[in-house]
Amino acid sequence: MATNGEITEGISTLYDTINQIIEEARAAVYRTANITMVRAYWHIGRVIVEDEQKGKERAEYGKQVLKQLSQKLTKKTWSWL
Repeated sequence: MATNGEITEGISTLYDTINQIIEEARAAVYRTANITMVRAYWHIGRVIVEDEQKGKERAEYGKQVLKQLSQKLTKKTWSWL
């Protein structure tokens, strides 16, 4: 029969192993989410530039497109909070 000290040591080892698995999973989720958001932001930037340039080499500025787009997206994106 195992002694109380052996059980405590076994639980400690088991805890450390499980804790490491959880920490590695959290890190993987963070990396995946970060990569996905970077790709999304890059794609958003490309869509905005293409829309602003409309096939021209340079965009025509002076319109409030970005400001209005930002306001609308902020309301939509954060409405779930």
